[in-house]
Amino acid sequence: MDNRSNIIPLVSAFAAAYHNVQSDNPIIKDEIITKLISGDERRQIESYIFGACDIFAADLKAKANDERELMSELVRLQLASLPMERQRFCEEALATAARSGTTQYVVLGAGLDTYAWRQPDNSRLQIFEVDTPQEQETKRARLERAGLKIPDNLHFVPCDFLSENLGEELAKAGFKSTKRTFFSLLGVCHYLDVDTITKLMTDLSHLCTNGSSVCFDVADNEIENANELRSRNMVEMAKARNASISYTTDEFSLMSQLEDTHFMVYEYADSNELNERYFADRDDGMTAFEHISMALAVMKDAQYVNTKERILDVSLMRFSHDGYEAVSVKDIADDLSITKGALYRHYKSKRDIFDTIVRRMQSMYSELNDAVEHGKNAVETACGLCRRQFEFWTGEGFAPQFRRMMTLEQYRSEEMSGLYAQYFTDAALNGIAAVLEPEHKDDAVTLAFELYSPLLMLFSIADNDRKRAAELLEKHLTDFSDRFTARKKPSFGYNTNREFGKI
Repeated sequence: MDNRSNIIPLVSAFAAAYHNVQSDNPIIKDEIITKLISGDERRQIESYIFGACDIFAADLKAKANDERELMSELVRLQLASLPMERQRFCEEALATAARSGTTQYVVLGAGLDTYAWRQPDNSRLQIFEVDTPQEQETKRARLERAGLKIPDNLHFVPCDFLSENLGEELAKAGFKSTKRTFFSLLGVCHYLDVDTITKLMTDLSHLCTNGSSVCFDVADNEIENANELRSRNMVEMAKARNASISYTTDEFSLMSQLEDTHFMVYEYADSNELNERYFADRDDGMTAFEHISMALAVMKDAQYVNTKERILDVSLMRFSHDGYEAVSVKDIADDLSITKGALYRHYKSKRDIFDTIVRRMQSMYSELNDAVEHGKNAVETACGLCRRQFEFWTGEGFAPQFRRMMTLEQYRSEEMSGLYAQYFTDAALNGIAAVLEPEHKDDAVTLAFELYSPLLMLFSIADNDRKRAAELLEKHLTDFSDRFTARKKPSFGYNTNREFGKI
């Protein structure tokens, strides 16, 4: 507790925990953070905060009737807003990214971040927490003390990401540069200079594919001369830790600064916008932290190893729109603003590109099938598998474009017809039948046929109205679950209770 460089993250965690306990309507609900701070630490942090009141919150101290009231006021009006609002903004952006094809989440400077223990039950994310070895050892000890198990999809990455090779350390933990990734960088940028931030963002663009994003918070240009008490306190407390607010910006300056990093500003929310989002309906006096803005940047046209990835992205987009046969290597090169010779340095031919796309899909589809989530019975498990199929093949990203390409190509050759069957008919039906068979041996294939068949139509509906398609899917799954026990075999006029073609 005597190390001032470590006290601020603990104070932020304490404020988040206190806010969750005291408020009936927390900015972000986090019941885990309260378990990571011991009673002794809580008392030491309270003592530290009370000791700083004469300097940083004399007015609040003078008005409070006792220490309990003072602590409540300090947390509510001074300490909780910033960590809560940036975490909520980040996790809302992460949820949107996950629905759009993001499969990896990297928490830079994770500290006591608790998302991995609060993640949705249906989360498909692989989570990588990056922090120094010392900080991660401390966190592991806290988790063990609290009786919290490490989730299967969480990977600790011991690394000082500002001075060590982040890419190498992430790769050791199973990180894939070919997958769309969401990075969070919270509470860090204020204390870095512009060159360090530019280098860091460029390095991140080298680690992931197009469509990846990074969420971070920045101080505005007025914070050094702010009138608001807590903004002045933030500046002074940084100086007390032998640090300073080194980086300030505004939306347009940030857009310009990121131009050469291959990231573009997708969303920028200043304190006024954050007030409207998260604090407008509160009756406890909490407001967004002045002079701090949240930013979400999305990667476009990254170079480095992503040249090969860009070729795949553009090729698949072209194939899904025009069909494989109609697209030439020159078309792909022109879309990328590179020469055919430059493209051939990465892929030998258009067929080589196509084969790489197919291999990528085989890997992604295997991961989908390997992660079957078991329900209370076979029908619930099968319905869950159908739901995953729908999520996988609709929306945005690699898989939906592959589906559109194969829909166009299935009639062009026996090979393409076989690939279409592999992913959208025979294999899917066989997979669902295999799930149903242990409990419904006699009619597993019939049930699989009835359960899965509407998905092909729903895929098409989703291309124009995904929300409506998702609603229809849920109705279909609910009806099927409610009625399957009393179901009789339907009279189709032909025998559907047979084994579909094996792949």
